[in-house]
Amino acid sequence: MSYKYDAIIVLGGGRTNNGTLTNLSTQRLVKGAELYKEDLASKVFALGGVYSTYNPNAIKFDRSGAELRRDFLIEQGVKPDDIIEVAEGRDTIFEAFVSREKARELGLKKLLVVTSDKHLDRALLIYKRIFGKDFVIEGNGVHCGDLLNEGEESEYLELVKKFFLHLPEDIPIPESWGQWYEDNIELYEGYREIHKRYLTDGVETNQAYMGVREREK
Repeated sequence: MSYKYDAIIVLGGGRTNNGTLTNLSTQRLVKGAELYKEDLASKVFALGGVYSTYNPNAIKFDRSGAELRRDFLIEQGVKPDDIIEVAEGRDTIFEAFVSREKARELGLKKLLVVTSDKHLDRALLIYKRIFGKDFVIEGNGVHCGDLLNEGEESEYLELVKKFFLHLPEDIPIPESWGQWYEDNIELYEGYREIHKRYLTDGVETNQAYMGVREREK
């Protein structure tokens, strides 16, 4: 069978404080599984390490996000052998680095990034810059309603555009997430400053921010 893409990369979307997947994450996984079953690709990437996200004080969970997402994809009808686990990275940028290395290892060149509609422009910018000219990267946006704030996401996009202007065309994979974070702390501080402006009386407006969202009621 001839597939349109070599693989579908479903982006994370965070976890709740007790380690379960957020609604944002499951929305993306459902869409990824649907596209797989429509024969757009024969492989699906499941992403996420054991930490919630890029916050240095992030919760460390017993199971990786990739494992949880693999299990969810299997429930949605994706064959276990068709799932590529990438259990590293703490944010969209570092997950792009480790996904690139896995794609190179497996010889995957044409990839479909599945993420929330309000996150799509930023995700595609990141993936295209990090993967580089040797790959074809396209996107599919999943309607996420009010789980992401459109204004907040637009500001993140502008911040990331400026950030990548200072990086080389071919960006080598960092030696570690911790080193990447230290070297680019201004980006993460910028995220925090933007996010603070969108909090209303401490109420969260972005289910993926910092990777840990609503506590279980």
